[in-house]
Amino acid sequence: MNRIDLKKHNKKNERADQDLITRKADLRRTQEKLERLKENFARAFQACPAALAITSMADGKFLEINMAYIQIMGYEPQETLGRTTAEMNIYVNPRERKLLMQQLQDQGCVRDYELQVRNKSGDIRTLLVSMEPIAYGIEPTLIWAFVDLTEKNQVAAELRKSRERMAFALETSGIGTWELDLIDRTAQHRSLLHDRIFGYDALLSEWTYDIFLEHVHPEDRSLVDDAFKNAVDAGRDWRFECRIYRADGRLRWIWAAGRHSVDESGVIRKISGIVQDITEYKQTEVLLKQKTTELEDINTALNVMLKKREQDNQMLEETLRQKMASSYESLILPLLSNFRNSVSGKNQLIMMDMLEKNLADVFSSFAHKLSDPLMNLTPAEIQIAAMIKQGMTNKQIAQTLHNSVRTIDVHRASIRRKLQIKNKKINLRAYLLNL
Repeated sequence: MNRIDLKKHNKKNERADQDLITRKADLRRTQEKLERLKENFARAFQACPAALAITSMADGKFLEINMAYIQIMGYEPQETLGRTTAEMNIYVNPRERKLLMQQLQDQGCVRDYELQVRNKSGDIRTLLVSMEPIAYGIEPTLIWAFVDLTEKNQVAAELRKSRERMAFALETSGIGTWELDLIDRTAQHRSLLHDRIFGYDALLSEWTYDIFLEHVHPEDRSLVDDAFKNAVDAGRDWRFECRIYRADGRLRWIWAAGRHSVDESGVIRKISGIVQDITEYKQTEVLLKQKTTELEDINTALNVMLKKREQDNQMLEETLRQKMASSYESLILPLLSNFRNSVSGKNQLIMMDMLEKNLADVFSSFAHKLSDPLMNLTPAEIQIAAMIKQGMTNKQIAQTLHNSVRTIDVHRASIRRKLQIKNKKINLRAYLLNL
């Protein structure tokens, strides 16, 4: 090889060496870049708020999981990595994996697939799953993203149940619902019962505030409209009762109430409310007023009758008192005087004194006052009560009436019981004197 060829050969080698050095440098930079990318991916993977997992495509073996996945499933990395989904019994329905793999094969990825899984504690969780192939290692792999819908679904289920309960309560109470847009005065959101209250079997395609006013009785229309305008202007609740004409022409009473709602800017845009047919209540109210008036009239008539009867009784009582006094003075006193002149024995005189005293009591104002409290006494008890009033002892009363003292005691107890002073520390003679 001559000198010229050697120089060319050396230069060629130098260029090859330089190219090798450059390629090595490029390779090193590429490797460093790949390492940085791997580090960034690992950081992003772990920091992602969504649950992420990387598995082998063939058998579902876990290769990587992030913290969000651990929080949902409860398994630590050492309990998960290297194990398959089948080994961990994660799927509530084992057929779900085949369905997912089939969708992946057909579409190249899986998006928003709702899946039920079993976590470490055995709780069933509902996850929204998306996945697609990813270059990770040598074997084909998949990256999974999970969003836990469990609490959201539970809240949605509770909300649905609450709405169902509310709808049932409103329906059984005969209450319709409505929402009025204050911009165009339309009510697109209404319950079927709302339209039925106004006489329509099915929801109308359109309902407006003007249609509502057309149903309102002409005599109530201005009052209802004024109440609506005042409520809108003041931002207050809208409450009213009015008469309406249904679509079939029947006159009914309704009660309605609505409350304003504001948009994000704080401007009142809508009124949402309820409506109820209160015709039966109004009819009952009218009937109750009529019955109340009738009862008041009957009560007034009864009071007049009772007052008249009381006056008649007072007049009759006064007439009887005057007749009794007249009869006592003109008929009985002369007979008593003649009878006294014909008796001479001591006992006869005592009996005569008692007879005169008792007759005087009967026809006196005392006897008149005594008559009501002593109405329940027997004739014998009335006679004994009169003797007690005169201050006679049980022994004296027994001798006078030719009875035993025990019999008089029994009569005294009966008198106290009928006068409602039994077992009370009340002197019987003093009680009788105060009647």
